[in-house]
Amino acid sequence: MVKSWIFIISILLLGCVNISHSKDPALLSRDIFRSILIDCEKYQISQIDTMKSDGFSKDSLILENVLNNYNCSTEQYYKTLSFYMDQPDTMLVIFKEVKDSVIR
Repeated sequence: MVKSWIFIISILLLGCVNISHSKDPALLSRDIFRSILIDCEKYQISQIDTMKSDGFSKDSLILENVLNNYNCSTEQYYKTLSFYMDQPDTMLVIFKEVKDSVIR
């Protein structure tokens, strides 16, 4: 079973990121958030044979590249991640959708 490293890294980074509340970015739509997670997972799966021990820095680059493809800021991503972490039932549904999409 493929581990969801992007999610783990996101949770770890969420605790380290200082999010400014003076400029509250809009949350990403659920569809875009799910698509970002899917793209990150698909990229990781495609690169599983070439991954090295420096996975943390590679995961950060993967996330940064995917966010650039969707024209999203890291602040929007982490704000959206935090929003869904406060709604675990919805987050589990999104994870199931990501898993189903990646498995296909």
